[in-house]
Amino acid sequence: MTKLKPSKAIMFLSLSGICFLSFNVFIFQDQSILLYDYKRLFTSAIILLSSLIIIVSKRTRNKVISSIYSIKNEIKALIAALLFFSFLANLYGFDIYKGMADYFYFVGLIILTSTLSIDKRNLKSQTYSFFIVISFLCFLSVYVAQILFIYLGKTPTIWHILSYTNPRMLNQVQVWIIIPILYISLKTNSKVAIASLTISFATMFALDARGLAISSISAIILWSIIENRHRKRILMISSLALLSGYLIKFTFISPLPNFILGGELLPPEIRTTTADRIEVWQHAIEMASFWGNGGDYFVCHSELHQKRPHNSLLLVLVNWGVIPLLCYMLLIFKLLIYTIKSKNTKKIALGVSMLSGIAYSLVSGVLDSPFSQMLACITLSMIWSATIKTKEYSKRWGIILIITSVLVIILTTGRLSERISNNFYQDEQYAPEVYAPQFWLGNNCTV
Repeated sequence: MTKLKPSKAIMFLSLSGICFLSFNVFIFQDQSILLYDYKRLFTSAIILLSSLIIIVSKRTRNKVISSIYSIKNEIKALIAALLFFSFLANLYGFDIYKGMADYFYFVGLIILTSTLSIDKRNLKSQTYSFFIVISFLCFLSVYVAQILFIYLGKTPTIWHILSYTNPRMLNQVQVWIIIPILYISLKTNSKVAIASLTISFATMFALDARGLAISSISAIILWSIIENRHRKRILMISSLALLSGYLIKFTFISPLPNFILGGELLPPEIRTTTADRIEVWQHAIEMASFWGNGGDYFVCHSELHQKRPHNSLLLVLVNWGVIPLLCYMLLIFKLLIYTIKSKNTKKIALGVSMLSGIAYSLVSGVLDSPFSQMLACITLSMIWSATIKTKEYSKRWGIILIITSVLVIILTTGRLSERISNNFYQDEQYAPEVYAPQFWLGNNCTV
């Protein structure tokens, strides 16, 4: 019997958990704190598991170190500089405990990504099959809730969904799976994959997800420009899926079901507001300092009702400073160059998918939300896995990785236990004016 590899087990558990909680029929919108926080608990549990495996499994640890060593020197230098200067920002920031807890959680995400990257079979069909399942479950979370509200004689909005506190958090999951599903549709011509892509676009239209639409469609156009061999089929499949997706939304979600069941034909709503994004971005720039203010600074000090800047560049700038921001921007540029220069269709698709998620993170909390973070790690691990070459390394790195993993476990566990022991701050005395999401939903800075 084949022994199950730790990296493959973590991948399976991660995707299974996302599937299970993407059609959630046991926690509803009236328990919005748990609806969000349970996803953070699950993501944190996966991080803790991967860190624990690093500590106890020498074989996995050695493979992870070899995987890290296989990264190009200039990429390693940028990552090292980002981690070093963000560590300093947290060390001298407004709250060393909150800063370090935030820092080592993100280090834990890097450990998770590197652990997933060591199994090249993550690139095979199982992961893509999970993506297809997730797309259908996300659609059901929207469809079932919308139809139920219409049946009860109410007019549903984009907020009437299952499984996710905020429709944008569902869209943040979608942004990581649309391009991989398009890749499977392109390579296999699978009817299930094409239907999944269509359903994803139907969900996008149903939730009026402008940011997702812009980032995904731009990614598709970029892919078609980079790879002229498949340009016609990429654009044809995408166009048909977009058109069919809108027809499904029109027929099964809105406005036709409301007309059939409720007797009222509602015109489509066109949003023209920016949800105060410009005001939030200006506020973030005002809060920024060269050396950074430490992790959780924005969420704990924002004077607006928005507790996340809805822009990953500004979040890095405010919390960690200018040098980590420059490193982050250069890493994005390196990813773009890697994608453009790739000759392999799978590598191009994965690179474009990662760029799509990053593009969406410039207008939404894509890299803050728990399941979106996990899917970002999975996507990056698949890119990483395709470039790994075994290299020799010094044994002292094993000790450094163990110590780092121990710190991840201690600080992340402390953060979880504080929240759980206080019943997720659900008591009336902790009720804030706005339940703004960051690490948790509301009360992120409660002592």
